[in-house]
Formats: sequence, C-alpha cells, structure tokens
Amino acid sequence: MVYGVIVAGGIGSRMAADKPKQFLMLKDKPIIVHTVEKFYKHDKISKVIVLVPNDWVEYTEELMDEYFGDGNRTCQGEESASANGASASADNASASADSVSASVDSVSASADRVSASVDGASASVDRVSASVDGASASADSASASKIIVISGGETRNETIMNSINYIESKFGISDETIIVTHDSVRPFVSYKIIDDNIQAAAEFGAVTTAIGATDTILECSDEGIIERVPDRSHMYQCQTPQTFKALRLREMYLGLSDEKKAILTDATGILMDAGDKVHVVMGDKKNIKITVPSDMKVAEVFLDD
Repeated sequence: MVYGVIVAGGIGSRMAADKPKQFLMLKDKPIIVHTVEKFYKHDKISKVIVLVPNDWVEYTEELMDEYFGDGNRTCQGEESASANGASASADNASASADSVSASVDSVSASADRVSASVDGASASVDRVSASVDGASASADSASASKIIVISGGETRNETIMNSINYIESKFGISDETIIVTHDSVRPFVSYKIIDDNIQAAAEFGAVTTAIGATDTILECSDEGIIERVPDRSHMYQCQTPQTFKALRLREMYLGLSDEKKAILTDATGILMDAGDKVHVVMGDKKNIKITVPSDMKVAEVFLDD
C-alpha cells in the first residue's frame, strides 16, 4: 500500500503569525488543506496521514472534518469507537430480524395472504441478514476513512517514524509499503509529481523531488570567502515529496547513533549514509515551500493563474 505522509510540525516563526504557517488561510482554504487535498484525490494513495504538533491535533481534526467531511477522517483512538458503532448496528439489525419474524407469525389466516406475507417476510429477513453482514464488515474495517490526524515527533525524522509506526499498528506493513512524505506548506505539488514519486520508489526504494539549479551556486568558508564554484549542471534544489520503502527507512534510522540522528535531519541522508542510492524525480518551480510572508503573495498569484 501507498501512504501520503503530510509533515506539519513547523511553528512558522518567520511568518510572525498567531498560528503555525500551515494553518494560515491561502485564499479560501488553509494552506494545509490545499496540500492534503492533492493527496486525498490521488487514486494511488490509500491513506493520508497528517502529523502535527500535539497541541494542534484537535484543531487539525476539525479542519479536516470541515473541508473533507466527517466520513473521510480518522483521529487517534477513533477506531474502537467505530467498531462499537458497527456492533450496535449489528444488534439493531438482529432486532429487526426478530421483528420481521414476529410479523410472519401474526399474518392473516387466509392461505393466499399468508403465502404472500411469508414470501415478503422472507425477503425482509434476507435484507436484514445482509444488513447484519454489512455491520460485521464495518466492524472489520473500523478505520475506513482516508485522512488520519496524529501527533508528530520532536524532529522531522521522528515525525516520519511516528507515521511508519502508526501504519504498522493499524494496517500492517511489508517490504513493499511506500510512504510519500511531503511538507504541509507545499500546496502546489502536482498529481504527476506524486505519481512519479510512487513509481520511482517502487522501482528504486528511495526518491526525492528536485529541480535543476538556475543560479550559480557558491561554496563558501565560515568567513564568507568563496572556496568553490560547483558545476551548476550537477546542482539541484531539493523539494518534496520524498518517497521511501517504509521498513528500509525505519531500519536504517533505528541503526543510527544519537549523534548521527542529530546530523542527518533529512530522511534521504539516512539512506545515503547506509550506502543506498537515492534517485531524483523532477519537480516543478511552482512547487514552492511557503515560509515567509512574500511566499504567500506568490502562492496567491499561482492560485489565480
């Protein structure tokens, strides 16, 4: 299965706003809603897991309900409530079956009418039986909604690990499970970029999105002295999504020392440190990360385009 993992742990200090930047309004919707929508509509994404600071989980749940509807979002701890509801439906269906049976017993003594009523009652019983079966199926798939909101971690990589652990505990996980990790404040990611990430990760195991550098890149010393001018044709600007085979990424992360975990803040670095090859999927200049107030103005222009 393929999971969208929306990383929304930032506090947006550079925005100087009263809430984290992912929750700021971009035209008619919060930035994070624009972003989640791209994954929610993608037909290869089974679930969209949105990870936010613990204090913002309830607020995010409310946003997802408002823009995607109650039936499309699961929060932490909701699965057991859904199962209980399904069980209650099964009980009600069973009660309906008893009622139908009673109706059959009290049918008129007229032979023709009895025959017709029995036939109708049998059909009703069949329908009720189907309802019971449906309720049981609901109990088995208690977490049927596509959008799930959970708490992130202290760092980006810990947040990604939280998503993998959640997937394993709720849905199971295999060597082929893919996570498409994406910044919550990159609302202009395209269907094609997500699709290319999924296909490349299935083939290679680890992928990052990037665009070729258009400006000359300088490598400088701490004193601000140019030490090297790299060949621009080999330079890329990294974006997200970054997409991985989930079990491989977790295995490599858990094998890192605390010192390495502090240094390798980007998930691709974890796999590169292990000797894995990380492939590049071409991004788009419009796939910007909204970080400062001027980015909001650019984003509004993109929406109007």
